[in-house]
Amino acid sequence: MEGRAKKPSRIGRVASLAEKPRRAPGAAPKVSVALAGRQQLEVITAKDRSELNLIGTDGQVRLRIEVSAAGPVLLLEGGHLKVEVRGDLALVADRLALVGRRELVLRSGGDLHLHAKQDLHSEARIQNIKADLGNVNVKANDDVRLNGERVLMNC
Repeated sequence: MEGRAKKPSRIGRVASLAEKPRRAPGAAPKVSVALAGRQQLEVITAKDRSELNLIGTDGQVRLRIEVSAAGPVLLLEGGHLKVEVRGDLALVADRLALVGRRELVLRSGGDLHLHAKQDLHSEARIQNIKADLGNVNVKANDDVRLNGERVLMNC
């Protein structure tokens, strides 16, 4: 057997266009590719949309990209996601919503700036403002209004 060239190993297989995938009547065509770490890539194509699914070792979809005329939608499932870059990262949208089911933390190793061209609204059960070192400065172009059941100062 020495001297015979080894065949390249295959970690997956993509159906050629000539092959017709087996599927239930009315079901969208599906192509699967085996990936490293016993994961799987699945591509499903329907008339009005396509899906690209990354299936974990447990058989659950961990990453899904849905593509339609409205544009792509990225869905991530799993216990942990971390995005880390060495340079700048910008998220730009007409409207951006960050939702933490239990908590949302914004942390900066330097200054933190919040800017709004219009109003800034802040609402919570209790709001705490604390300066670890230095002043708490409040500046207004017009009146400063404090409205409460009692306004306690120097307590």
